[in-house]
Parts: sequence; C-alpha cells; structure tokens
Amino acid sequence: DGDKVCDTPPDNTTVPVPCDLTINSCSTDTNSGFSADQNDMFWNYMDYGNLECYSAFTQGQTDRMHFFIENVRYSLLESKACQDPCLSPISAGLNTGSTNVTTGTMVSFSNQSTGATNYQWYINGTLFSTAFSPSYFFDTPGTYTILLQAYNNDPNCSAEDSVVINVSCNTQAVFNSSNLYPAPGETVTFTNISTNASFYTWSVNGTLEGSSQDFTYTFSQAGAYTVCLDAEGAYCNDEFCQLVFVQIPDTTDPCESGFLMFLGEPTTNDAIYTIIPTPEGNILLGGYSGNKSLLSYRTTNGGIIWEKKWDFTNGNDFISLLKIDSDSNLIINGRNAFNSSGANFFIKYDY
Repeated sequence: DGDKVCDTPPDNTTVPVPCDLTINSCSTDTNSGFSADQNDMFWNYMDYGNLECYSAFTQGQTDRMHFFIENVRYSLLESKACQDPCLSPISAGLNTGSTNVTTGTMVSFSNQSTGATNYQWYINGTLFSTAFSPSYFFDTPGTYTILLQAYNNDPNCSAEDSVVINVSCNTQAVFNSSNLYPAPGETVTFTNISTNASFYTWSVNGTLEGSSQDFTYTFSQAGAYTVCLDAEGAYCNDEFCQLVFVQIPDTTDPCESGFLMFLGEPTTNDAIYTIIPTPEGNILLGGYSGNKSLLSYRTTNGGIIWEKKWDFTNGNDFISLLKIDSDSNLIINGRNAFNSSGANFFIKYDY
C-alpha cells in the first residue's frame, strides 16, 4: 500500500546486500496480495540498499510512471532538460529598414545571425524563403510577423528572431468640392486629387452615381448629403467622403448672414470650447488642436484674421474660457489636461 504499486513486496531493511545474494527481510508478503513470501528487491531503483545493485523497475512501477508522465505531468515530455547541450551556440538577428510600409513595397531583410548555416524565414507562420537575406513584396494591407529561425550542423542548436511589419494602403482617395453649402438646384463640382489610383466610383447617400475621375452633381432638394469617392489602386482601395448641406436661402431671416463652417484638419484632433464677440465686431474662438492650445480670431462671416497655437505646459493644453477686460486685453484661462488633476493657466494677451 505504501507506494501504490502492487508488484513490489514489503521490504523491512536498508542494509546493503551483496548483489549476488538474496535476502527476505519481511515475512508478511501474503498480506499484501502475494501468493507466497518474496525476496527483497534490493536491485530495484526504488530500494534503499546497495546502489551498485540497482538495475530495473517492476512492471507496476513502469505503468505508474507512464500514467503520470503521460497525463498529470505531461508537460515534462516537452522539456529540453534531457537533450544534449548545444555545443555550437547560435545568435539569431534580423533587421529591416522600416517596419511601416505601404502596399507595393519590396522589403529586404538583413540577416545578422552568427554561428548558423541554415535559415528558414516565415511570414505569419508560412515559410517563404531559406535564403540568407531574402526580400518580400507586400501587396496587401495588414500586419505581418516575420520570423527567422537559424540552425547549424549541431541538431541541438537553434535560435530565432522576429519583427512585425505594418503595411498600409498606398492608394489615397481625396477630392475638393466647389461648394459644400449649395442651394437646391445648384450643381457642385468635385475635383479628384487622389494618388496611386486608376479606377473611381462616386456615390451620393450610398447610391452609385458615377465612375469618372472627377464628378459633378446637381442637388435638387434641401438636405444633408454624403458624397463619397472610392479610389481603386493596383493593390487596394481607399474611400473619402464629405458632407454637403443643401439649404433654401431665407431672405426674410434677420440672421441671413449666418454661416456653417468646418474648422481644423481632417487628421488632427481639434475642438472649440469657447466663442466670444469682440468690441471690433469680430469673434474669438478658444480650444485645442492636437496637444496645443488654439486661439482663432475671425470675422463674423468666418474669415480668419489670425490663428495661433501654443504649447504652454508641454501637456495636452486647451483653452476653456475667454474674456476681454476693461483695458481691451484678452484674458485666457486653460488647463494642461482633461482630468481633474490637471493644472490651470491664466494669460493676459493683447490681441
């Protein structure tokens, strides 16, 4: 019962026994399931006797070891502890000029490994070369893991290195509009300034309307329209959209001089937090552009008189409040972070 193995008889001594003799130190073997008394197994690897006599395990011990190694301790089968040591160490290394490229780019990989004679190169798990320093042509946008495995004539020696390549579409869809605020019945011209594209499709509110390079469209009714250009290049597509607001002019409206204007750049995080009128009849706008404070001085029809961007604190600056004092100076209040732990700043500015 002690070792949970039924074919190992009880043993009541740890005295070393000469390997060519026999000994029986326990007379109760039949109580453990044996049909007759058994000699001590001093030759068993699990015995506490003479080390020089150890030569075997019983079948029961073998079965028990297999059960645990193949089930409870199966991770031992993947251990490299029993392998011979690597006598010719390898250092694997690879380099590439850039890890951010566009479609249509051939990337060369520089092998900087030492101690190796054979190489396997994989892209997202698929073997693509066994050369020393191969190249690969990227024609599809995505994220690619390049893995180099290096070997030599020693079967116990190997090493690997990897790099991630980000591939973006080299086609960029862009267009300019002749008027984003037409009246019903007006025709707007959209001028295509896309790059690395050969085929184009134009849609208005999701409906295909044209396939020429440039596009004109007559807006018959008032409303908001989404005009999109899909530009197709040799390897990928890109889409660019603009909103067009079609409005019926109201000549009786005392606010007919009002306007709707988009501010900022499409690729920059911009926001306006405060707008105030000035004694001169213009307006001041305060907010942020990227991580800088933004102050914009404009006419009442939206024209820019001047615009300034400041990084007062090296943080995520923004202007939250504007006020003109009795001396006609501009008082600026802002913060360097959007959370409650940010610091305030105050500036008096002769605008």
